[in-house]
This record gives sequence, structure tokens and C-alpha cells, in this order.
Amino acid sequence: MAEADDLLTALVDHVFALAGRFTEAGDAITGPEDLSAARWLVLGALQDGPLSPAEIARRRGVARQSIRESVARLERSGHLSRTDGTDQRTFLVALTSRGREALARIEPRRRAWAEETAAAVEVEALRDAVAVLARLRAS
Repeated sequence: MAEADDLLTALVDHVFALAGRFTEAGDAITGPEDLSAARWLVLGALQDGPLSPAEIARRRGVARQSIRESVARLERSGHLSRTDGTDQRTFLVALTSRGREALARIEPRRRAWAEETAAAVEVEALRDAVAVLARLRAS
């Protein structure tokens, strides 16, 4: 099992390094919209409909506090709005037209970056990587 332990440690090192690089890329992609990668993640989570900040945090695998901060900034900038939740303690957030329009303008830049970056690896290797990371995330 020592080999599996070493491999997992190496994988974690690469994931942390890539997370930083992906955040930098996300900031560059969203910069023209005066957004950050963190706020873009919130907007993207809302594409299929309203969610609570807690639901966004769970889906994105980040701390609720960072989502709350992003939600507050996105509300102030007009990219999203609050709606009533299931009880008085919760609320949902939803994209506004400004938020949807920002995502639409970001999408071509995201696609170009993804195509360029993915060209460094075979498609089958990417499929395998996604499957492995999904299994590890679920365990």
C-alpha cells in the first residue's frame, strides 16, 4: 500500500498546484467582466436555477463563508438577487439578467482556454482523470 499512499500524496500535490493555476486562469477569463474566478463559480452554480448559499458551497466544495462573501458582492453588483427560501432562516439566490449576460460573455473565453489547455492531454486521459477525481471526491 505504500505505493498507493505515495501516489495519492503526489496527486494531492498536483491538485493543489493546479487549483492555484486554474484560479489564476479563471481570474484572467473573468477579468473583463470585473469578476473573479470565485464569483464566477457562484454564478455558474446558479445557471440551472436558484440555490441557497449552503447548497452552492456544497456543490463547489468550498467554505460557506467564502460563498456568503461572493454572494454579497454579486448582489451589490447586480449579478444576482435573493428570493425567499424554504423557511425564514434561509434564502435562495438567483441570476439576474446581468448575471446571465456576464456568463454568456465569459463562455467564449472559457471555451478557448479549455480547448487550448486540454490539447496538452489525450481525451481518454482526461476522461480517466475526471473519473478518478470524482471517485476520490465521493469517498
